[in-house]
Amino acid sequence: MDICNILVVEDDPDINKLLCRILEGAGYACRPAFSGSEAALWAGQYEYDLVLLDLMLPGLTGEEFIAEMRQKKTMPIIVLSAKAGLEDRVRPRAWPLPPPRPTRPRPLSPTA
Repeated sequence: MDICNILVVEDDPDINKLLCRILEGAGYACRPAFSGSEAALWAGQYEYDLVLLDLMLPGLTGEEFIAEMRQKKTMPIIVLSAKAGLEDRVRPRAWPLPPPRPTRPRPLSPTA
């Protein structure tokens, strides 16, 4: 069985190291990248089975990275971000994904 190769893109060195340590402990091979520009270079040189991506990155932003990669590759990308607003999470032009599930339940209206 082949090892799954994961590109971990996170500019915080502690978080990047933690993610890589957890994934490598589970048997995955990880390549850390600390900026969107570095991630684009690694993604252009090697094939990855998955990308874990922060959005708020120096250099190329996470959104720009996604748009660039979607023109060239089809690997899955999981976004890990501190951005909280719905408008920050849904960008159909850059990444055509289904809308996220509601994170805050709406109050129930009384019925007769």
